[in-house]
Amino acid sequence: MKNLKSIFCAAMLFMVCAVMCVGCSFGEDNLPSDSDSDSKQITISLTEAESAILDALQNKAGQINRDAFQKWGQFEFSSSVRAFIPDTNELRGSVKTSLIATCENGFYDNMYMTYELNDLMYDKHSIRESYTVGDIQYTYEDSSVDVENVDKCDLPSEADVVKKLFADDFLYLVFGNKVTKEVTTDGYTLVFRNGLQGLANFLFIMSDHDVDDIKEYEESYLEQIEEMYSDAELSDAFVQLLVEFDKQNNITEIKFSYVTFEPSRYMRSEAVIVAKKSTENFQAPQWYLDRFVDAK
Repeated sequence: MKNLKSIFCAAMLFMVCAVMCVGCSFGEDNLPSDSDSDSKQITISLTEAESAILDALQNKAGQINRDAFQKWGQFEFSSSVRAFIPDTNELRGSVKTSLIATCENGFYDNMYMTYELNDLMYDKHSIRESYTVGDIQYTYEDSSVDVENVDKCDLPSEADVVKKLFADDFLYLVFGNKVTKEVTTDGYTLVFRNGLQGLANFLFIMSDHDVDDIKEYEESYLEQIEEMYSDAELSDAFVQLLVEFDKQNNITEIKFSYVTFEPSRYMRSEAVIVAKKSTENFQAPQWYLDRFVDAK
C-alpha cells in the first residue's frame, strides 16, 4: 500500500491516504452530471454565490458556519481517485472510500467507513471496513476484527476538501469571481470551474502552505508539468465544484472533482468527491452487531 500511495502523493498533496475509484477514465456516470436540459443558466458574482452558501450553512442561532458536515448533523461522504499513464490511459491504481457519520459541535461519532484498494502495479486488492463509536474503533478485514482505543473519531484526510471549501478566500483563489447558477425545477446549482491555474492553487491550499507563497507555487507547478506533458494532455486538467440547493435554499449535495498531473512522474490523477446530508436510519454494520451486541 505504501508503494501505491507514493504514486499519488506528488499530484495530490493533501491526500496522505489517497482515495481512488475503479475505472479506466472519467465516464459520464462518474463526472458531475449536467443539469436538466430545460435549466436556466445565468452568471453571478462570487459574492452572491458565497452569500447563498453561508446563509444555507448558518447554525440554528443564525451564526456563521462554514462546515457542511456540522450543518447536516448526519451525512454521507465518498471519495474516489484513479491514476493513469496519460498517453495510454492505462490504469495504475485506484482506491475508493465511503462513509456515513454524525457531527455535533465539531465532533464526529458513529462513523462507518469502507476503504477499497486496487493496486494494479503489484496485483493487490483489499477491502477494509471500520466502525468508530465514542473512543473505540473497530476494523474489519479478512473476516477478523481489530479493536483500538482512539482519542476521538476523525474523518479521513480527503474529507478536508469539503471542510475547507467554504473557508475564507478558498473559492476566490481556486475559481475566481464568476459563478454559473443553474436554476431547475428542483432548486438550483452553483457551478464553480477553473483550469490549470485554479488547479495549482487548489493543490497549494490543500498542502497547508503559507498562502503568501501561492503565486510562487503556482508558477513552479505549471512550469514543471508544462515541461512533462503535451498541451493536448494538459487541456484535460480542471477543478470543479457543484453546490446543489433545494427550493428552500438548503444545500443538499456537494460535488467536487478534478483532473491533475504529477510534476515528478508521468501520471494523471482523476478524482470525484461527493458529500450530502443523510436521511438514512443508520445502523451499525452487521459484523459489529454479531460480535459485540448480539453476542452479549
